[in-house]
Amino acid sequence: MAHEAVGKLPQKNPSRNYIKNLRRLGCAFVEKVLCKQLAYRLYCNLRNTGISVEVRAELLPADAPDKPSRAIYIYYPSLYSGSHNARGVVKIHCSMLSAALHPI
Repeated sequence: MAHEAVGKLPQKNPSRNYIKNLRRLGCAFVEKVLCKQLAYRLYCNLRNTGISVEVRAELLPADAPDKPSRAIYIYYPSLYSGSHNARGVVKIHCSMLSAALHPI
């Protein structure tokens, strides 16, 4: 991922405030950009199959909007008939902190 994706360039000695703001930007980026793009791509690839999936970002508590990483959940119909759970889930961990603090 390019550093410009979150609008930050890597720093050698980042301040605590810099890291906190970067975490907040990363969490917002995951929800507003990454989830929407992933949902759109999955929709485009699965639209002729009859399979529908749901893509959701991990809910964050109001008092902690700046987690170091945030998860994206992809819910899909269960492949096993008679399963106690009607759908399966894939969990993807996303962290923008490493993308902006270390050169790629």
